[in-house]
Amino acid sequence: MLGMENDFASGIPFTRDSTKAIILDMFAAGTDTSSIVSEWAMSELVRHPEVMEKVQKEIREIAGSRQIIKENDTEEMRYLKAVIKETLRLHPPAPLLTPRKSIEKVQMHGYDIPAKTTILINAFAIGRDRLWWEDPNKFWPE
Repeated sequence: MLGMENDFASGIPFTRDSTKAIILDMFAAGTDTSSIVSEWAMSELVRHPEVMEKVQKEIREIAGSRQIIKENDTEEMRYLKAVIKETLRLHPPAPLLTPRKSIEKVQMHGYDIPAKTTILINAFAIGRDRLWWEDPNKFWPE
């Protein structure tokens, strides 16, 4: 990006302010999605105290008396990882994934998709599809 600043050969003015704005947007987007996932995880833990107790027990067993959890501690926290994955399944921070274009004509589940068709993937719907999940709306990290 920095190499593009003040290079007007492309016909697109790209200034220092443009660079700052894009970088700020990137940080804000990352912060926003992380906080959304954290909020949903906490919401699910409050609604499911038995799950919260299991997570607390796992953390206490692994961290022991230390007040700070080390990065390598998280490798052992399998139940906590399951809680995070289950939170992401039910509450994806970006329900529609990055659009894709089909490279060639393809048929999928009885639908003809022409080449160069923009395809949107609905992560929210996938995470709640009864075809793949026994009780798709249930928060169940196990």
